[in-house]
Amino acid sequence: MAMPNLTTLKIKQDNLILKSISPEFIQDILVSNYGSVKEYFIDFKSGKEVENWVDENIILMENQDKIELVILKKNQFVGMISIRNLKTDPIFGLWIKLEFQKQGIAKKSMEILKSWIFNNTELTKLYYTAETKNTASINLAKSLNAEYTKDFIDEDGAQTSQFVFWKPIQ
Repeated sequence: MAMPNLTTLKIKQDNLILKSISPEFIQDILVSNYGSVKEYFIDFKSGKEVENWVDENIILMENQDKIELVILKKNQFVGMISIRNLKTDPIFGLWIKLEFQKQGIAKKSMEILKSWIFNNTELTKLYYTAETKNTASINLAKSLNAEYTKDFIDEDGAQTSQFVFWKPIQ
């Protein structure tokens, strides 16, 4: 099963749309980058930095190395979800704008993308990592029945917990 074109991906379910990143979302990403989003995502300093990051991620999607999606609720930007390292050890990444946190959007978005991946690709496992001090992310993994695998120090020097999701046996 070949990987579909990731640069035009659009998954609709319930009141959420997961859609491939594009330059139209640069401003949304920039203005949402504060608080815990900034702490656990990327500390962007300018629109140009976001623009460069978006361009880099579009290339990664063209090469089928990464899925980088915006999360829209009623066509309003509410966050982002990704899977990096698609060709080796795929790892979920996710963030929700502060004003939309604690509404179940992260959990629903992960359920949608996880289901899509296991139904539309040959991937059989997805990893999820979170800094151990990020209790909301740790609790999210547990609520989705992810299997805890280990704690480790990540490339940024942060104490991190790793979880894995396995493709359900058909």
